[in-house]
Amino acid sequence: TIVWSGSGAVTTDPDALPNSGDEVYTFDPAMAGVTGCDATDVDLTMSITSCGITCAEIVTVTVDPVCSNSATIECDGNLCTVGDVQVMAADGSECSCTPGAIDMTSCDPACTTTVITECDGDPTTTGDVQILAADGSQCGCSAGGSTPIPSITCPSAVVNFCDGTYDCMFADNNPATDGNGVSDAPIIGGTAAFATDAAGIIDLTQLSPGGTYTITLNYEENGVLGTPVMCSFMVEIPNDADGGQF
Repeated sequence: TIVWSGSGAVTTDPDALPNSGDEVYTFDPAMAGVTGCDATDVDLTMSITSCGITCAEIVTVTVDPVCSNSATIECDGNLCTVGDVQVMAADGSECSCTPGAIDMTSCDPACTTTVITECDGDPTTTGDVQILAADGSQCGCSAGGSTPIPSITCPSAVVNFCDGTYDCMFADNNPATDGNGVSDAPIIGGTAAFATDAAGIIDLTQLSPGGTYTITLNYEENGVLGTPVMCSFMVEIPNDADGGQF
């Protein structure tokens, strides 16, 4: 005798004669009673009894929910956003919620104060807009943009012309904007800019001994500029760099 049991276990018997050999044992996830949005394990049992001895084998089936029903509805708990998209499982359980855009014209009247301050938990962004209720509680936060942090290694006040080059070691110290493929080229300025390459190496041979020069560095990310940094230095030929004596 074969018994196929458990939530969702289905036995199809075409000739309606038990254990005649034409039975088909399948699993119907719709009958398993799985709810919610998380994958659920269902245990099924195949029992075979022969000569008074029963052997049982447990088969575990993982049922993944179908979260395909979506609706545009308030779901993020923030009345200052509109166009939230809620994704639900077949039984109506919420699988996810994508907040909509902040729209002050459609916002809860109590959430009418905006303050530009850090509020998204990411110190690499600037210009966050915090939306506050009348009692000072936060209704929402619109994250600002990532701001580059230019870094330059300045030469000493006086640079030896005979050194040939000086490496300013240009860098963006913000890991969120450094080398991410968006506007990574440095913005070089100052009177020594014409003699400086993108890596920050100054060709001193292009400068005039006795002259005073400046070099500035900045970076831009999606229209957001960092705070420029600047160096000032003089180029000289040492007094002992003469033609010798007769």
